[in-house]
Amino acid sequence: MVIVRDKNLPQKQAVFANFPDLDEWNTKDIFRRHPKVSYYYKYQSRKDDVIVFSIGEKMNPINVEKGINGLSGVESSLVIGQRRPYPILLVELAGSANKDDTLPTIYEALEDFNKHSVKYAQIHRSDILIATPEKRFVRTPKGTVNRSQTNKL
Repeated sequence: MVIVRDKNLPQKQAVFANFPDLDEWNTKDIFRRHPKVSYYYKYQSRKDDVIVFSIGEKMNPINVEKGINGLSGVESSLVIGQRRPYPILLVELAGSANKDDTLPTIYEALEDFNKHSVKYAQIHRSDILIATPEKRFVRTPKGTVNRSQTNKL
């Protein structure tokens, strides 16, 4: 979604108070038009959520991350793979969770995910990395995982 500056709506376009030199702001949010009501849109994801593999294929990791995040013992998960041939799952364990107790649950969830995924988007056991307590995921001020900063770790 792109917000185009309208000088008659300064109160509703606060982004231009922060960036007065801009006339357009790309939110990086992706919406899909409603199939029957042309002026309705549904939020899909963020542009920077989509992973583009080195083979040219694309994957939206949000569903697998939501599934893994809902598991007992998992604080957060992140699928990375930008400019790589396949996805890798990073997992941040919750508080006192034990890796050996949590991994079997993750394996089971991934088996189900992989059954419904195209081959290039499947995540294998060997492609799971557990974050150490010393290297926690980077968070935004809202508390969500900062995908690009965490990926750099």
